[in-house]
This record gives sequence, C-alpha cells and structure tokens, in this order.
Amino acid sequence: KIDEFEEPLTVKVTFTDYLAGKVFTEQKVIKPL
Repeated sequence: KIDEFEEPLTVKVTFTDYLAGKVFTEQKVIKPL
C-alpha cells in the first residue's frame, strides 16, 4: 500500500514543483518585488 502511494506522490510533487517553479519565475520577472 505504501509503495503504491509513494509512486503517485513523487509524480505529483515533481509536477507541482515544475509548475510552481515556472509560475514563480514568471511572476517574479513580471512583478519584481
């Protein structure tokens, strides 16, 4: 059960990190604080 949950968790984290990184970088460039 843990192995099955660990796989999707890693994929979700990677996907979120990629999306968050792009959005964060884009937002930072568009709106420098």
